Amino acid sequence: MKQTQRDIHPAKVVGIGGLGKSVVEFLLPMEIPNLEFLLIDSDEQALDYSSCRNKVYLLSRGRGESTQAQMEIIRQLAWEKRDDIAEALGGAKTICLVAGIGGTTGTAVVPVLAELSKELGIRTICIVTRPFSFEGLIRHEQTERDIEALSKVADNLIVMSDATYDTAYNVQSVQQAFDRMQNDICQLILRLNHAGFDPEGIQQQ
Repeated sequence: MKQTQRDIHPAKVVGIGGLGKSVVEFLLPMEIPNLEFLLIDSDEQALDYSSCRNKVYLLSRGRGESTQAQMEIIRQLAWEKRDDIAEALGGAKTICLVAGIGGTTGTAVVPVLAELSKELGIRTICIVTRPFSFEGLIRHEQTERDIEALSKVADNLIVMSDATYDTAYNVQSVQQAFDRMQNDICQLILRLNHAGFDPEGIQQQ
């Protein structure tokens, strides 16, 4: 059977931080054809316990620092490990970055990976979430700035509807809202994979 470009260069889903890890762990057992996975996190224990084989550790000693200081440390670590990350991407033509924006690891690492992917000529789709409304105005304002900056380097940026998950939180719980968010992202990735990772293609399904 003749190989296609997707067979030779499978797409890769890159889970960053806690949300990204949860999404990858959910999808891994499905053994989806032409889809590979990579985890990047600053949480050593979380990566150690993950069943994902491809991992990049960003181990920060700045746990006593402020959130902003931690983000800067993790961002610098990501730049320092750019060669390891590029190798882990393994010649993929398309990568899908998944992370929550507004926290520490996702906020720090996603822009770095988007920039690196652009340099490597890899098409980048970013799927990100905003913080819940109860997490405060300052975090939300910073998130909007981060999303605006990310929109300038990602080929496609998909921001999940925060209003939907705030509603789930208000009537259920944080865990149930998080589970719904995770499920929606997984379903979106499956649809993207079916459409050859063409965001416009999923509108035709």
